[in-house]
Amino acid sequence: MRNFIEVLEAMIKQCEGNFELKKKLEHVYVDSTFTAPEALWDIRGRQVSDILYNYAVAGDKPYSNDFLGALCIFTEKPETELRQFIQTVRKEKK
Repeated sequence: MRNFIEVLEAMIKQCEGNFELKKKLEHVYVDSTFTAPEALWDIRGRQVSDILYNYAVAGDKPYSNDFLGALCIFTEKPETELRQFIQTVRKEKK
């Protein structure tokens, strides 16, 4: 299993150009320091997943490469697959 803190640090670094997303991930990072290690992926992973999903469905603004990079790090999926996911999610929202 991947180290949650290392994954989150990589995501934060990826989001240097996206202040809004970076701040949300940094908040999760701080909360993670007070979370039992065995619960990190269950509790904080869900929190990160919700942040990324909500950002993906925000169809009123284009998603940034910073966001896409962070999503790739978190999901371990290729960029092309994630672009299709985002398009699908945005269509379902409408």
